[in-house]
Amino acid sequence: MKPLRYRGATLVVAALVVLVVAVAWADIPVLSFHGYDYWYPSTCYNAVGYVPSVDSGYLNFDYGNYQYTFFLDSLCVANVDSISVPGFYDITFTGGTFDVYCDSLSGGTTADYGMNPPNATAPSTFIDGVNVLGGDLSQMEIVWEIAAGQGDLSGMVDLNRGSQLANIPPAQRNGWTVSGLQADTPGMPAGYNWQIDGTLYISEPIPTQKSSWGKLKQQYGGGE
Repeated sequence: MKPLRYRGATLVVAALVVLVVAVAWADIPVLSFHGYDYWYPSTCYNAVGYVPSVDSGYLNFDYGNYQYTFFLDSLCVANVDSISVPGFYDITFTGGTFDVYCDSLSGGTTADYGMNPPNATAPSTFIDGVNVLGGDLSQMEIVWEIAAGQGDLSGMVDLNRGSQLANIPPAQRNGWTVSGLQADTPGMPAGYNWQIDGTLYISEPIPTQKSSWGKLKQQYGGGE
């Protein structure tokens, strides 16, 4: 009997211990984009392309009837540095916007990169639909590896416009991250600089949770 009383006393004490699960952060990719970039004027960075997927928990896209495109506009160079590792350079920018557009597949205009942008079709056929979601950019930079012919684009977005802005809770509209990989890619339309593939995502906190030892044992299948 003594071992049982000892074991029971141990479980009673443990059941009174409240465990706090630490706060974690989850990156939620809300949309992806891919396309091509170009410089215009010579010191300002732009990109156009398509939005092939979204998180339906935030955005309602009807790919059966509409095409969805993006326009990254007027990131102007603030500084260019060669960083400590040879063969890399870092470009930082000021200004700029990121917008997503929706255009009918049946009655709209098919997006067309054309050549040597800006031209008769780019960016115009990428922005002639309804603005679905858009925001202002900050802290934007490109880190480019010369020998590999590729680099990373990253920065912050504050969402403040678009027909589906109301789908984003007000408390979650600032501090989004835009990031992408750029590469010298064979077969790019003439006059474009790099191919760009990226995501727009938000880091959402997982709330702190309280639990007892007994509840945790039940959750993970522990016995008495």
